[in-house]
Amino acid sequence: MALPLLDRHSTVIAAPPAVVLEVAARYARGLAYPDHPLLHLLLGTEPPAGFGIDEPAEGEVSLSGRHRFSDYRLVFAVDAVDGVDGTDGANGANGANEGGTTLTVLSYAAFPGLRGRIYRGLLLGTGGHVLAVRRMLADIGSRAARGSAPSAAGRERGRG
Repeated sequence: MALPLLDRHSTVIAAPPAVVLEVAARYARGLAYPDHPLLHLLLGTEPPAGFGIDEPAEGEVSLSGRHRFSDYRLVFAVDAVDGVDGTDGANGANGANEGGTTLTVLSYAAFPGLRGRIYRGLLLGTGGHVLAVRRMLADIGSRAARGSAPSAAGRERGRG
């Protein structure tokens, strides 16, 4: 079932798209694991962690899940931006874009029934959803700008 777009939030990060995407993927894995037994008990989350990682698509990382009040999907999408770090966006010696990256978080959700409408009101009316998404953007942005994506060697050893 296609879910309606709830909102979208973006930021520009002074890091290459590959780094931003890797940091976003690590962040997404952190949201999907470990299971949260109390959340699962209270809301009936499926999967129990609240999110599961979807099949990858080029330039994005996607999570989805559901619970008693909502079906939802969260997408982290990256796009190259020229000249973010003061350059003209020309490819550097390693062939990577020397500009930056726009990271966009797209939230999709359906809130069926009366309970769903009440939950939507709480989620959006309190501003909690917007604060959470802005925090995600800030965390991913600061990690990517510091270049904290794991090295290829770290990934081969199962770290990162």
